Amino acid sequence: FPNHAVPSAEASTPDANPDVVFRLDDSSHPLVADVKYTEVKDYAHRSEVEQVVLYAVRYRSPVALTIHPRRGGAKKGLHIVGRIGSIVVGQYRVDLGAEDMEAEMEEMAAQISDLIASQTPSPSLQGPPSPA
Repeated sequence: FPNHAVPSAEASTPDANPDVVFRLDDSSHPLVADVKYTEVKDYAHRSEVEQVVLYAVRYRSPVALTIHPRRGGAKKGLHIVGRIGSIVVGQYRVDLGAEDMEAEMEEMAAQISDLIASQTPSPSLQGPPSPA
């Protein structure tokens, strides 16, 4: 099958441009997110989830997040909807009609920061240091 050789994973990685990419000092990407303007009460549209999971795969991120405006009776804040393989899939519903938008954004930042921290192994869980 010489004409059907499978390229390496790096060579076949599609271009992916999520709206939000978090990067740590070690160049890892603990979370990628995409902002959507669709109404969500329970789950994001399948195509939106597939898109953000593709971004997580591309960036080797353990967390894929969609961000939506809170509408109707939907609860605001962070909602973890499950996993696809090893990737945690969530959505954040932000209240764009909040009286204090700065507080609303600070709350979103705190919840996303906590989510990132919950998925990042702490040094005590990585085992003993290797001998020098």
